[in-house]
This record gives sequence, structure tokens and C-alpha cells, in this order.
Amino acid sequence: MDEAEILRTAKDCGRVLVVTEDRFHGGAAATISSVITGGDGLYDLEAPVKTVTAIDARVAYGVDGDNACLPTVEKIVAAIEDLHNNY
Repeated sequence: MDEAEILRTAKDCGRVLVVTEDRFHGGAAATISSVITGGDGLYDLEAPVKTVTAIDARVAYGVDGDNACLPTVEKIVAAIEDLHNNY
């Protein structure tokens, strides 16, 4: 993981949305969020780091399970709108 690039990008953008099909706990989103907020990157942010991840439960199989458990376009768009409109 290129932590320097993550910090540079967070500084350039000021807002961060991390999207992953992992669960938050033990997944990439938690690690990336920690890289940004655990050091000097926190002071460059204009908004809290938001994450859109799989639900924190056992993932169901099949198309229905994916739709219920994994990030959807609607969830991602809602998170982007929240970052844009509220910060």
C-alpha cells in the first residue's frame, strides 16, 4: 500500500470516500482511514473520512446476497452527496 500517495491524494482532495467490498473491521477501508487520520493527514481534511463497505455480517451468496451485503451504486452516490452537501 502506497501510504505516501494516499496521504498526498487526501491532502489534494480534502475529502475522502473509501469504497471496498471488504467489511470495515479488518478490511482495507479501516486501514486506509487509519493511514489518513493517524498522522498529519487529518489536518488536511475538510470532512471526516467516509467509508462504504460490505455489511458487517456473513456475506450471502448469489446475486440477491451481493445486492444485500455489498456496496451498491445507490449507497456510494448517497455517501458522495453527503460529503459534498454537508461539509
